[in-house]
Amino acid sequence: MVDYIFAESGKINIAPTNAFVLLEWCVLVQQAVSKNYVSPDTILKANTLAAARSLEKCLRPQVKSGVQRAALGLSRRGLRSLFKAEGHGREVLPAMTSFLISGSDAVMENLPYVGVIAGVCARLPPIKSLFETKVRDVLLFYAKAVVGSKNVVAAHIAGSLHDLFASFVSVGDLVGTVIPPLEKAILRSPEIVLCGLVPSFVRSMPSNFDLTEPLSAIFESAVASVHFSTRHEND
Repeated sequence: MVDYIFAESGKINIAPTNAFVLLEWCVLVQQAVSKNYVSPDTILKANTLAAARSLEKCLRPQVKSGVQRAALGLSRRGLRSLFKAEGHGREVLPAMTSFLISGSDAVMENLPYVGVIAGVCARLPPIKSLFETKVRDVLLFYAKAVVGSKNVVAAHIAGSLHDLFASFVSVGDLVGTVIPPLEKAILRSPEIVLCGLVPSFVRSMPSNFDLTEPLSAIFESAVASVHFSTRHEND
């Protein structure tokens, strides 16, 4: 069954209602694992990737807000049941995170599910510290897949890590991982980054984050580069 869910979730043209049903099946599998009805050894990767793919399709801008909220709630419920299960949380969390952000299956569309994982872990003290060991890897993946993208990134992906930023990340962490590639991206494609990525990225920050200094430095560098290029072209 998991192989079927995985295959269906990978189809490009799939209706949001169908994606939601696939997500429901993924949650049922997670609940079965949490009750020891099914071993996670053979199905964890396929089920995790299928859940991530299905959630992302449910969050696309054309999908009704009610479906989006229900998909997020459903995802949280499945993850909570899995992570709270005795023994399973600490066993499966590192592997699930790695499936989503490393290897050939690591794509930016996985990030909304990573954000949900972060939110669930933040509210489960026994495994919060375990997820903290993966935070830098997640930030580096975000920098590579989203900030480094040469195409416009959808807002529900670019702004998907709010729970991660709110519970696990400091401004200093961002300066060390995301801000440097963001500066390069603005210099390379300012019209794409400033109109799409930056607003979604900033909106996903918690209200107590002060990004004035690092972002001001980026914008000053971008303006200086534009002035230099303009003078060079006019010479």
